[in-house]
Amino acid sequence: MDTQGYEEPILRGAKNLIINQKIDLIELEIILGDYYEKSSSFKKIEDILSLGGYRLLALDRRLNIFENKKFYFNAIYASQNVYKKIFN
Repeated sequence: MDTQGYEEPILRGAKNLIINQKIDLIELEIILGDYYEKSSSFKKIEDILSLGGYRLLALDRRLNIFENKKFYFNAIYASQNVYKKIFN
């Protein structure tokens, strides 16, 4: 999901889907900083997804603010069922 900083309201809108774990995997582009006019907080995203028991599964790049001022990454979250299938 790449929504130019509107990840939080979109995830809040999907609250019932998240709480009921109707989505197996959620991929988000997360930007740490003020790249867009609107920005989402990584902590708030984590809080929303953890309500439904989603776990951070992977990040797609090394994070080094000295190499890239656009400090962003894609994060993949897994539902409890998918996480258990992968790690059990």
